[in-house]
Amino acid sequence: MTNHIRTLAMLLIAATVHGEDLPLNAQRLKESYQEAVENATTPLTKTYITELTRLKTQATKAGDLEGALAIDAELIQIQSADPDTNGVITKKQLINSITIYEIPSSNYQANMKFNADGTITAEKKDVTSWKLAGDKLRIEGPKNWNVFDARPKRVDGKLVILESVSSNGKQKGARITLR
Repeated sequence: MTNHIRTLAMLLIAATVHGEDLPLNAQRLKESYQEAVENATTPLTKTYITELTRLKTQATKAGDLEGALAIDAELIQIQSADPDTNGVITKKQLINSITIYEIPSSNYQANMKFNADGTITAEKKDVTSWKLAGDKLRIEGPKNWNVFDARPKRVDGKLVILESVSSNGKQKGARITLR
């Protein structure tokens, strides 16, 4: 049922965006087509994720940090494209991921690690906390807070989460780069 609702919502959005009103029989055909594509690609995607996870583990055990981080970025991108998450990054994807928080306009950059207990280990800041709610990622520090759009985007070839607002106002270009 959820797939049918999602497909119908996509159809309504597509029709609105393209200004097309498909006849009912064409809408049904399109829904059937989209459901068949989803049914056909889901097992392939699951296998791809399983194999990438295996390769990431191998790279980590071999001490290939760069390779493991590159594979992790691919996993995040594939999993964030999962229709069940609506393109929103998940807690599982964030936990133990090593990221870079940066504000290019002020040349600020710091490595961060999201911990399972809701804290962040950061090289340049006191311990902070994080919470993922819907499509928003909120990070709280002792003196400030930031809210990010939790739908990763490609910026300069890297997967990033862009800042929406902070206690300092909107900081130009502030983002978390997923590695």
